[in-house]
Amino acid sequence: KTPEFKQLNAEYNKAFDALASVVLDEKVVEGILGTLVKDSSTLEGPTPKQIELRTKLMQGAKLTQPEMAEADTLSPMEKAEQNKEFALFTLRLIQEMYMEGIEKMTGNQPDLKDVPGVEQMIVTIKSNPNPSIRAAAISAISHNPRQQDKEILNTVLKIASEQDEDKTVRDIAAQSMAKINPQPAQTKQTKQTK
Repeated sequence: KTPEFKQLNAEYNKAFDALASVVLDEKVVEGILGTLVKDSSTLEGPTPKQIELRTKLMQGAKLTQPEMAEADTLSPMEKAEQNKEFALFTLRLIQEMYMEGIEKMTGNQPDLKDVPGVEQMIVTIKSNPNPSIRAAAISAISHNPRQQDKEILNTVLKIASEQDEDKTVRDIAAQSMAKINPQPAQTKQTKQTK
């Protein structure tokens, strides 16, 4: 190890410790979890005109610039739901830092069930009424899985891939399972005849 590497490593450790003390603050995690469970169903959704314009756009129609701007404007409900998706991925990054920090401090890796926010992510996968949020929770929780997490992840993903009412959610769960359980490449056997 070169002196430059040692210096960079020391700076990384110092930066990690400083960042961990901020992002692993319980109030930050509680704030993110609060975003996930907040009921957005009473917020104003897209207007009928926005829905009409978005439908036209999906059908390949050309929209004017003002129409495009109106179609692209998110309603308060859509913003709140988008914030939930961002919160899920932010939470997962925090969880990864938390797990790395625990291992760095103790030499042990924490059980996934003991990681802040994992339980809420699983509840979101099972019961959030918005399929986009369930899909985001699946993608987030299965991001960068550790070997020892595969059992609990497979259980959650198998249920979602078989039982979720939304086909896209089922497909994302099945794809996530395939990513965390890669199958060995099947080799073709060639028969040689004499």
